[in-house]
Amino acid sequence: MKTRERVSIPVGLVVLEAIGLVLIALGLVKIASGTDLLPQGLRFGNYPLVFLLVGVALLVPFNVHMIRMIMTRAAATRHSSASPPDQKV
Repeated sequence: MKTRERVSIPVGLVVLEAIGLVLIALGLVKIASGTDLLPQGLRFGNYPLVFLLVGVALLVPFNVHMIRMIMTRAAATRHSSASPPDQKV
């Protein structure tokens, strides 16, 4: 039976992903319901839109890492499963 390789995800990318998701959630809550979850001192003009844009930007590195890892594994699988060339004797 074939064993699966473990996926290695850098902790920094997971932290960026979590921060991005929190910012997106805060922006969406303000836009959808008008509820301010931030203290008055941290609010600024159009902060929900800024939070959404920054949150999405913070999600990008994790997704790029995952896509590169998938492409690398697919290429390795393609090369390892390719039949060897015919040898003429």
